[in-house]
Amino acid sequence: VLPEQSGLQSHEDIANSTAGGPNGIADDHAIDALRVLFSLEPQVADAFFERIAKSLNLLVRQCASLHIKTARGWDTICKLLAASSRHPKASASGFDALSFVMESGSNINASNARALIECACAFVDSNRGGEERSIKALSLLKDANDALCERSRSADCSNELRSEILAGAWGDLAKELARFASEDERSAVRDDAVLTLQHTLLSAEAFDAPAEHWLALFHHTLTPLLKHASENVRQIANDGDRYDDNSNAWERTATIIIACVSKSFLQYAAPMKAEDPEAFAPTWLAVLDRFAEAKKYAKGEALIEAVVENAKNMALVLCKQDIVPYAEEDGEEVLYVGTWQALGKIHESLTPAIVT
Repeated sequence: VLPEQSGLQSHEDIANSTAGGPNGIADDHAIDALRVLFSLEPQVADAFFERIAKSLNLLVRQCASLHIKTARGWDTICKLLAASSRHPKASASGFDALSFVMESGSNINASNARALIECACAFVDSNRGGEERSIKALSLLKDANDALCERSRSADCSNELRSEILAGAWGDLAKELARFASEDERSAVRDDAVLTLQHTLLSAEAFDAPAEHWLALFHHTLTPLLKHASENVRQIANDGDRYDDNSNAWERTATIIIACVSKSFLQYAAPMKAEDPEAFAPTWLAVLDRFAEAKKYAKGEALIEAVVENAKNMALVLCKQDIVPYAEEDGEEVLYVGTWQALGKIHESLTPAIVT
């Protein structure tokens, strides 16, 4: 099916065909018809995708209030925009359309957040538009997070909806940001991803999530992120005496990750310990073990110092809050011994004496 065979002679035709009335209200049935574009042969889609992307850009602008009512309608629009992210001629129009929808977060809601986040992630991954566009896409992800947090604070947000957002769109966002932080080869994109992840984690108090959520997040996302950072630094160390700009860039990313995880752990440590002390101990010790690995392989002073200072600060805060013991206590033997053994591996000065 070619666009001409569908009667869509221009990008204005496509946009107008999906605007259901004089106010530019998008008809979901008409938008659903756009899914026929998914069946185009790759070479045909490639030839017409610039026109398709321009049409979508015009569509979202004509529908000023974005009256796309269903998750399926948003899924259709976002999948087409995501497909444009790697097209040399369509990417700019596709990103322009996505930015119009996501900037400021006013158009982001529970029904479209997952689709929009997936679409923005496609633009982060893409090299079209260079690092600048990927970093702008990360900014859109920050807007999405802020919109979700604001929605969760609203008086009419039920606990069920809040849990759905946290497990769905917000969970997708955290995982994708961690992936960019550990895997992207572009240092500027990695570093911005870590800072966006940090903002996302620290602002998530709005969800009032149970401890099990944060324990799972550390187990499945943040501790593995530390492991990836340590592994990247280890691979640099294996290059022998060579320490170049790329080596320094990976260590800089690891330094930012250390700070991100440290701040996030301190923010959610109290509920994790209070609600599930048995799960808290291995989670805390796993973080310290990953800190020790990063320091072991680090060559630059900045990373070494970041590991030691963040570990020390965490120990001081957690001890002062009576979350981690700095003296032997009944029932806390495992946590006491494990904590100070792990801290001693990071630096010999990290003993209970730093607290007293």
